[in-house]
Amino acid sequence: MKYNMHQADRLRDCESVQMVKRRDLPANAQAAAIVKVLDRNSALSGYRRPTDLFAEWLHIVELTLLRMPAHVKTISQLGVLDQDPPEIQEIWKRVGHFYGAHTAEAFANFREAFQLLCESADPGDMKDLLGPIYMAWVGGGESWGQFFTPMSLSQLLASMLMDVDENHAEIVRRVQEAIARSPQPDLVVPTDDAEWEGFIRATCAIWGPQVEVFALSEPACGSGGMLLAGAQRFPRWALTTGLVRLHGIDLDPTCTRMTRINLMLYGLCPDAVICGNALIDSPADIVQKIAANREQRLRWAQPVNAMPVAVHEAGVEPARPLAELEPRPLSPVGPIKPRRTAPARPRPKTRPTAQMGLGIGD
Repeated sequence: MKYNMHQADRLRDCESVQMVKRRDLPANAQAAAIVKVLDRNSALSGYRRPTDLFAEWLHIVELTLLRMPAHVKTISQLGVLDQDPPEIQEIWKRVGHFYGAHTAEAFANFREAFQLLCESADPGDMKDLLGPIYMAWVGGGESWGQFFTPMSLSQLLASMLMDVDENHAEIVRRVQEAIARSPQPDLVVPTDDAEWEGFIRATCAIWGPQVEVFALSEPACGSGGMLLAGAQRFPRWALTTGLVRLHGIDLDPTCTRMTRINLMLYGLCPDAVICGNALIDSPADIVQKIAANREQRLRWAQPVNAMPVAVHEAGVEPARPLAELEPRPLSPVGPIKPRRTAPARPRPKTRPTAQMGLGIGD
């Protein structure tokens, strides 16, 4: 279909026209609202596929969440947003390339969808909105061989397999055993959950190296719904202090990006969510990707004007760049290649037609 800019303007101005089909809307009302906002960019970019629009938005959301600590630090010191590193600025340019004169309007829609996503995040009720959007609007399902476990079923499975009180007691037991092996075995653990996080951050340097971390792993994480359901079975202070680590791996880079976004929305560490094959990847490769994830997150969390030369610990070899370890994302946010235009064919010369008489009156 040939893109008609005037027709797109009329469609955007007409509130009665719904671009996205009703059958493509997720059942969740908050997820459906996000889809309706994102679908506005379809007409702005030449009616591109939902796959492309969703991939661009995920890329923007992940970068925004990763850069949020740097922006908060710069605002508190200078009162302005931090300047993005050159590699992130290049991504903004590549995304804007698809929208031309409508770039500002497209980014406004992306920003509104991100606001809706943030408003839906409740630490007391962790839920996955990205998975239903991906399945209903983008095109996951039977055609792609992808079926995400519904959030309600994930929560049911987590409640059947893990007991909240038992998990709490297990985490406390591991901390007590680590303290007993530490240089200060006389430390007394808190009895109130509200005091645990402060206690851990104040004393973890003493007993932290001896503690056995609880690992919750999902070898085919999808959009991270199962990890979110499992995380709700542990005390909040165990998640935010790293006593419980969430590991996820998936073949699809879009899925791992959704999982990392879901974890960051609820203040959980996304470092151990990587793109790969849980069946054939070696432990060394997985550890290397996790290290690259962590180094990239810490580097982008630093303000540009005060960015240190090295973020990794002293004496530790820096991790390889994440871009060298993960496969190429299924995202249109790649290097822009100039369009190849076919050379114009020479028009054939028209032959003069002979005027033939019929012999009458000649």
